[in-house]
Amino acid sequence: MQVYKFGGASIKNTEGIKNVTQIIQGYGAKNLLVVVSAIGKTTDKLQELAFAYINGNEQTHQILDEIKEFHFDILQRLFTDTKNPVYNEVANTFVEIEWLLEEEAEDAPDYLYDQIVSIGELVSSKIIAAYLNHQGTFTIWQDARNYIQTDNNYREANVQWEKTTNEIKKHLPSYLEQGIVLTQGFIGATSENFTATLGREGSDYSAAI
Repeated sequence: MQVYKFGGASIKNTEGIKNVTQIIQGYGAKNLLVVVSAIGKTTDKLQELAFAYINGNEQTHQILDEIKEFHFDILQRLFTDTKNPVYNEVANTFVEIEWLLEEEAEDAPDYLYDQIVSIGELVSSKIIAAYLNHQGTFTIWQDARNYIQTDNNYREANVQWEKTTNEIKKHLPSYLEQGIVLTQGFIGATSENFTATLGREGSDYSAAI
């Protein structure tokens, strides 16, 4: 198995995503695990959103709208057919944040931070996996949270190695035999199935796992 990791700078725009797609296509059809970060500076923008929400800033929804607009602009450049399922997949991912923002920020700040900031990797991975399939390269999107198990130390979560190793060995090989597997860096899940992040630059850590 080969592992490729692409950071935000390499997928900062549509040209970057197209270049990464060509690199992946050059590898072959199977036994490749691709780990991606959020697009460009999305994590910084989501961090701004998280702090705005936690602090009760009136700009919260405006910041979210800017993030959504940025991603849907990329979608429109990559997929001219707006009926492509990826549009709904991305929209539904953002709905998770919208629901959260409608509530008072009563939970622990670090927990809230992780639920918001993690969206960047989920959206980018859905877009890139869809584009690879659109270009004829069979790609299986996988949620890293189903594999990487962590403790509850939000923002700097520690990997539960035994559980994580077992999940990877149990499920990942069968997908790799079918095609390219694309997943997210930076994120995992607690035993309660809440999203936890592995710290800034955590995507490199994810690829190493």
